[in-house]
Amino acid sequence: MQRARAGAIARELVAQSPRGSIACIFAGGSFGRGEVWAAEIAGQLEVYSDLDIYVVARDTGSVAAVSAAAPGVSSRAPAIDGVRFLRAPDIGVYALPDLRAQPLRPGTIALAVHHVHLYGDDSIPQSLPAHDAERIPAEEALYLLENRLAELAAPPDERDASGARMESIRALKAMLDVHAAHAIVAGSFVPTFQARAQCFATDPPATLDDVARDDIAAAYRAAGDLAALLGASDPRREREVARRSLARAWRRLAPLVPETAGAVGVAAMLGRRERLGMRPANAREVVRLRRRTGMPAWRALAAAAFLSRRSPVRALRLDALARELHAEGELDGAAFTAHQRYLDRLTRTFGFGGELEKRVRSMHAVIS
Repeated sequence: MQRARAGAIARELVAQSPRGSIACIFAGGSFGRGEVWAAEIAGQLEVYSDLDIYVVARDTGSVAAVSAAAPGVSSRAPAIDGVRFLRAPDIGVYALPDLRAQPLRPGTIALAVHHVHLYGDDSIPQSLPAHDAERIPAEEALYLLENRLAELAAPPDERDASGARMESIRALKAMLDVHAAHAIVAGSFVPTFQARAQCFATDPPATLDDVARDDIAAAYRAAGDLAALLGASDPRREREVARRSLARAWRRLAPLVPETAGAVGVAAMLGRRERLGMRPANAREVVRLRRRTGMPAWRALAAAAFLSRRSPVRALRLDALARELHAEGELDGAAFTAHQRYLDRLTRTFGFGGELEKRVRSMHAVIS
């Protein structure tokens, strides 16, 4: 069913893009690895996995036109009788050099092997760099945890029962990513779900404490019977437990990661992740964001002295982590206040209004 949906999306993308502008379309992610999360609920199949679709433009000049067509195609993803897809497809458009330059991450490490060809030249994904998963940089473990915290910080979708079930799935996947993060730092990460489950059962990372091992073992058991999990789930509690587990993993692993190793205390490690004080690099980032968002140059220049104190992109991504660490008493008030003051100025400068946490989520969504 996912294959039929992905194929229809690919055909629509080709139809809506300039003739000859697309060299290849393929799917990666969990679908590319043959891992689709779904459960039968009241006689209807609910699919909780998304579709990660990679579109390779014919050349750099075609990227903009294909990218312009992608959002409309994503919003019109086809329905299939008897199936409810709870996540919209994620369509990324790349020039081949940019795709080849993607960072080594859990989702990109094995695209050459784990992908589903949908259109065009299949030799393109097959030719992508093939790296051992053990080579994923340790910093990617923190990036994974930070992103999961940001996802769980968004208001839960509780419009109906299926939305609540999707929230339980997000919390469950976050718990499993705690294991993935520890495995990345240990150099024992493997791309597929079944292989990770086996590695955890036989040789869990030494950095896991007893509480984390018990939580992850329970998550793997739950993943084996989603219908049973969803029939007795408490999404709000599961999200809360997952957020605490993610923050605990971040505190445990950050001292082992080169970027944050040697920093004394949570505030100092968070500062390293936000590139605190690295003004030239941060100023260049402010300029790039100005161009991407269409903000007037004078406004960016007026705020540059303050906004270059931290990395705008990183500060937005790390806000959920900072809030969780502060709530748990791990991040002191002075450091948290400075972080919030920066984000308040950043989001206001770029024209986002409303309550601060909502502004942060909105701006992060726009630039991601």
